[in-house]
Amino acid sequence: MLSGVAVSASPPAVTKPVAVSEETTRGLALDALLERLAMSADADEADELEALVWSYWAASGSDSVDLLMAYGLEALEAQELEEALRIFNHITSLAPGYAEGWHKRSAVNFLLDDYQGALGDLEHVLRLEPRHFGALSGLAIILRELGDEQGALAAYRKALAVRPFLPGAQEAVAELTIAVEGRGI
Repeated sequence: MLSGVAVSASPPAVTKPVAVSEETTRGLALDALLERLAMSADADEADELEALVWSYWAASGSDSVDLLMAYGLEALEAQELEEALRIFNHITSLAPGYAEGWHKRSAVNFLLDDYQGALGDLEHVLRLEPRHFGALSGLAIILRELGDEQGALAAYRKALAVRPFLPGAQEAVAELTIAVEGRGI
């Protein structure tokens, strides 16, 4: 003992570096972005962080799926809805764990007035990524369209918890709060 400090004769154990997959690293980065997004101070900051989050969500991890996604988005933009649906069906078959494939398919189903199909796809997205504010706001829009104002309000509130300053969501929450909960005294 030297001045009250114990000296060990054996060296400290050397730990092996832990192998971290690229998927884990991406997931941690996405988690950090979503945490920052939830604490955005203003709409400009939220918009910048949202763009980064979308870039993470867009990457499937497969060049083939990413190429199909580009084709699907082109078809969707051109309003070739049946072709877009065919492509997004293929994407969800090839990559069932890729939330954005389901999200885009839900958009096509919505545009085809297949609300049940769109709802099923959104539920799948939210099982894969519960913080997907795009899916939450899409869910809110459909539920409101179907007359489920309470469900729509809950979905909008969840979306705003993840992505404050979501365009249109705050106004919808204000309207739905009055419809569902009434006016305060």
